[in-house]
Amino acid sequence: ILFDKDDWILKYVESVTLIDGTTGLPTGFSLQQNYPNPFGSAVTGTGSSATLIQFNIPETAQVRLVIYNLLGQKVRTLLDGNFEPGSHVAQWDGRDDSGVRVGAGVYLYRIKAGDFVKKKKMTLMW
Repeated sequence: ILFDKDDWILKYVESVTLIDGTTGLPTGFSLQQNYPNPFGSAVTGTGSSATLIQFNIPETAQVRLVIYNLLGQKVRTLLDGNFEPGSHVAQWDGRDDSGVRVGAGVYLYRIKAGDFVKKKKMTLMW
């Protein structure tokens, strides 16, 4: 957990990925909680805001990162391609595949990298 000077939580890391000391690469697949969460202009007080989604892969893999609403409908495909081993970050600005701002609420994000599949929740507040 990272704190600011007033002891407010800045970031909570749900899991830690071990790094191989010889190569500096992740030793396993992982998907981190998005940050910030919740996110959106209601949180930042500005007209726009985005959230970051970090993932780690220990080997070259086909990676697909997709945002879904709570009905299971696809909202946005953030990533779909081959990625080299390492730590990667994707950004979501609260827009769907057509570029339209989606409504406030809870969304799911799901990664599939090789045989690794994981999903997490995030909250968007406009």
